[in-house]
Amino acid sequence: MPLRREFEEYWDDIDQNFVQEPAAGGQTWKDRAYPQAADQRKKLENSLSDIDAQMAELEAAKKAVLQAKKLSDRKKEQEAKLDKCRTEEEAAQGRVRYVSENDALSFCRGAAQAFMLPTTRSARLPQVDRFIRLNHSMGLDARMRNMEALPPTDKRRSDGV
Repeated sequence: MPLRREFEEYWDDIDQNFVQEPAAGGQTWKDRAYPQAADQRKKLENSLSDIDAQMAELEAAKKAVLQAKKLSDRKKEQEAKLDKCRTEEEAAQGRVRYVSENDALSFCRGAAQAFMLPTTRSARLPQVDRFIRLNHSMGLDARMRNMEALPPTDKRRSDGV
């Protein structure tokens, strides 16, 4: 019966090898059959994986650049809006300042509106004829009273003559 025992050991050994050996696909058998082609294939796969890693880095850099561009565009838009708001605010402040400076007299009852007030120096100074016309009931006394307030002109000397 030794032959039968050897026969069983032989098949048991083969069964154990099948269990221990991982399942090999078609590529594994080709690699075992053609080792030089397998080495070239492994080198190409490694270079492809390196290229894939570089592509991933480039994609990440591209995304970062696009994100930075979006942020810079948003910043420019916000700066433009801020400049527009500042100009509108300055215009509003100018309107408020205009109203507060030029309409100050119109807040009083019976006072002249700002657009009615004289703007030139000669119009603001009291002239004798104009004063008498406006205050005709006062007559000569009013003219004499205001002679000192009048500045000298080319028609009248500083001594009042």
